[in-house]
Amino acid sequence: MIRTAIHALIPLILIAGTSASNLSAQSSSPHAAAQATILFDELNAATAGSDSIQYDGPLYESFSTGSNAVSLTDVVVKLAAVATSKDAAAPRGSAHAGAQAASLQPRSNGSITVALYSDSYTRPGALLITLGTVSDATLATSQNSNFDFPLTTPYALQANTRYWIGFSTTNGSTAGLAWTNDDTGPGAASEYNYFQGTPYPNSGGPYQIRVTAQPTAAPPPPQPVPTITAVVNGASYLPQISAGSWVTIQGTNLAVTTRTWTSADFINGALPTKIDTVSVTINGKPAFIYYVDSKQLNVLSPDDVSLGSIAVQVTNTYGTSKTFSVTKLAVAPGLFMFTSRYPAAVHLNGTYAGPVNLISGATTTPVHPGETLILFGTGFGDTTPAIPTGSVFSTPAPLAQNATATIGGTTVNAPGYLISPGLYQFNVTIPQLSNGDATLTLNVAGQGTATGVYLFVQN
Repeated sequence: MIRTAIHALIPLILIAGTSASNLSAQSSSPHAAAQATILFDELNAATAGSDSIQYDGPLYESFSTGSNAVSLTDVVVKLAAVATSKDAAAPRGSAHAGAQAASLQPRSNGSITVALYSDSYTRPGALLITLGTVSDATLATSQNSNFDFPLTTPYALQANTRYWIGFSTTNGSTAGLAWTNDDTGPGAASEYNYFQGTPYPNSGGPYQIRVTAQPTAAPPPPQPVPTITAVVNGASYLPQISAGSWVTIQGTNLAVTTRTWTSADFINGALPTKIDTVSVTINGKPAFIYYVDSKQLNVLSPDDVSLGSIAVQVTNTYGTSKTFSVTKLAVAPGLFMFTSRYPAAVHLNGTYAGPVNLISGATTTPVHPGETLILFGTGFGDTTPAIPTGSVFSTPAPLAQNATATIGGTTVNAPGYLISPGLYQFNVTIPQLSNGDATLTLNVAGQGTATGVYLFVQN
C-alpha cells in the first residue's frame, strides 16, 4: 500500500471551525455582605394621637420599597392598652371619633395580631405572613411600648411595590396604635381603618412603626453544565457513527480547557479516555478523547457490538450532561473533506488534489484519469487482523470487507487500510472521465459515503 503524510492534516480537519476567539473564561466575583436598611421609620416621631384597634376596626399602615428588591427582616410597632368601647375603632373624623369610655377596662383574654399584607389598588390586599401577636396581658402592663417582630426567615419584597402592616384583634381585645402628623418618613404612603368592614383612609399621619429590610443579594450566576447539542460522524458530520469511528460532539460547557492530546496523556501505549477533567461515554463505554474545548469534542467511539440508538454522555468539572442519542451502525463510512464539496485527497507525489487555489496557502491541482489518488475516511469497519480501538499501532491493517469507489458513475476497486486510530486510507485509480467535477462515493458493506462530494478532473 501507499502511505502519505496527509494523515497529519486530518486532526486539523477534525477540529476545523473551532475558534479560540469564541472561548471565554467563566468567573464570578464575591458579593458584599447585605447591609440592613430602614424602609419606613416613624417609631420615634412625636406622638400626635392614637387610634384604637378593635374587632370591627383593624388598622393598616402602608410602606413602599425602592428600586431594588429587599428582604423584610424586622418590624417594630408602638402599642398601648386602651379601655373597651364599641365606638373606639371609629375612623378619625367621624361622628364617633374619640367616644371611647375611659371608665371601661382593657380586655384581658384576647390578643393583637400584626401581619404583612399585599397591596390591592392602594388598599390592603391579601395576607402574606403573620409577624406575631401581643396578648392583652402584655398590653395591660405596657405604656406605648415598642413591640419587636423579627423574622426568623427574611421575607422577600419586590422592588417598587407597596405593602401594608395590618393590626387586628381577637376576642374583643383593644389596643391603641400611636400615630404622628409627621408624614415625611421614608416609605410613608397611607393608612386605612376598616370600620365594620368598610375601609376609611385616615389622614392624621403615619403610625409609629419601623420596617427594616436587607438588600436581596444578587443571585449567583447559574452554574454551567455540560450540554450536548449534536453527535455526528467526525468526517461526514452526518448523525451516524460506528465502533472505532471518529465522532464529533458539539454543545456548550463541554470543557474548561482547549487542547489536543499530548504524549503525556498516553498511558501504557493506550489512547486517553480523559483529557484534563473531560471524559465521554458512548453506550456506557469510555470513548478515547483527542480534542477538547467548550463547544466541541473529538473522540473515538469504543469497540462495542451494540447497534441502533445509543446514548452519549459528557462528564467534566461542571458535572455530567444529560444523555444524547445517536444512531450507531455496523459501518458508518465518511470521507474527510477539504471543503464541503471536495474531499481530502492527495496525489502520489504528496501534493493536494482539487481545483486550483482550493486551499489558501496550499497548492492544489486537478486529478487525471489513470492516476492513483489517495482518499481518507473514518467509520469503514473491521480490519484483518483486528486492531482494538484505543491501541497505538504501526502496521496498517487492510479492511475486512472490500470497498469500492464510484467516480463519475464508474465503479472501481478502492483498497482500504486502517493507518492510525479511526483513520482509513484508500488508494483509488481514476477512470476515464470528462473534464470538470465528477461525483464520488465510497461504499463498504452496503453503506455509502455522503452524496454531494466531487473530484475535479482534468485530462
